[in-house]
Amino acid sequence: MGEHLLTGMKPFREIYYKDCYYNALFPVLTYFNRPLTPFLLNDIFIYRYTPSSCVIKHDIVPIQGEKRILDRLGLWKKERRYSNDMLQLAMAALRLNRPVIVFVDCYYLPLRLDAYRKLHFPHFLLLFGCSSRNRTFRAMEHKYRDSFDYAEEDISIEDLHAAYSGAFREFQPPPELSTYSEYGILNESSGAQGSEQEYLWTYRQAMLEREEEIRAGLSQLRQFQCDMSAVMSDQEAIYREAGRLLDVSAVIFNNLRLEQYRLTRVFGPNPEWEQLGGVLDNWNFIRGILKKFMLTNVYQEKSFARAQERLEQIVTSEERMYEGLFALLHAMVRP
Repeated sequence: MGEHLLTGMKPFREIYYKDCYYNALFPVLTYFNRPLTPFLLNDIFIYRYTPSSCVIKHDIVPIQGEKRILDRLGLWKKERRYSNDMLQLAMAALRLNRPVIVFVDCYYLPLRLDAYRKLHFPHFLLLFGCSSRNRTFRAMEHKYRDSFDYAEEDISIEDLHAAYSGAFREFQPPPELSTYSEYGILNESSGAQGSEQEYLWTYRQAMLEREEEIRAGLSQLRQFQCDMSAVMSDQEAIYREAGRLLDVSAVIFNNLRLEQYRLTRVFGPNPEWEQLGGVLDNWNFIRGILKKFMLTNVYQEKSFARAQERLEQIVTSEERMYEGLFALLHAMVRP
């Protein structure tokens, strides 16, 4: 009873999926031999633009709640907003072969070289082993925030307690956020309810129900492109808007990278979403010009003219991508 390890736990290294919770959850799903598809296809991206403030959002609209998805996968989740007995709960869960995810502050984790004693940073940490003899937990973790180099790491009980309690104290998470979660199989004979095709059908139905809204969002993206082109042609206007556009572009870039990844993984390679690679390149180009401008405060008319061209290409490519995606969805036959 001194040591216990959930053998076969493997990290998810393919992409940063929305936030670090999913990069901790996906290894749990594969450990229980469950598909990632229900989570990969659980979000719809919709543009919403407010012309009066020149602000565009790229909202993520979930199709189903996490509990519903886990139920369909034959899994359960026991969660707590906070527990003073987290260490004991985690050890007991792991000895029953139940992986654990906890909410921590990386400031207190020695293995996080980017944050330890330097930066308070919220994070979800996957635990899949423990040793009462060594007073350690085994975690799947990376040393740097933007790294996919996840590896098995030992964390002392004292450090984990400090990181867990410190996160609750430092970040005061909202009531709906669980700082402790453990996962298990609903019963010994339970398995994923539904085939991959049925999960795809759920996604198809949700997308078609919101098709008009998605297309309206693309029209708003086109309006944003026109308005931002005018801003980029005006030196005083770009001084005012550069920082905000840089922030917006970061969100859009991450969402589009996620969209390209999940469509390719689920539907396979397709020219329609492969062109999102060009969209990402164009956003990188625009972001580079904005960063240089904010660093130097030097307005280069030719550079922003090229940025306007790239922005127009972005909108055209996204419109074509969605035309292809909706054509595929309309043609799907129910399994």
